[in-house]
Amino acid sequence: MHQASGSWTGPGRSGAWSGRGTLPGLPVPNIILKAARRLGVPPQQCRAHEDTELGLAAIRAAGMDAVDVRTRLPAPTF
Repeated sequence: MHQASGSWTGPGRSGAWSGRGTLPGLPVPNIILKAARRLGVPPQQCRAHEDTELGLAAIRAAGMDAVDVRTRLPAPTF
């Protein structure tokens, strides 16, 4: 088991979830599908933002549109 957490928003709904020790870890899409069910929205109508390969794989396996936020962040400067 792995730890996964996130938040969701939808028409008149929002919340947070944590999959610590309750569901198989990513890239198994169970936790992603659970969030869609809580929203009451079919996965095919969802878009999820993620910053890891495993998370992106889980989102795609759930049938959702995946947005890789790593491509949206500026490179750090030191």
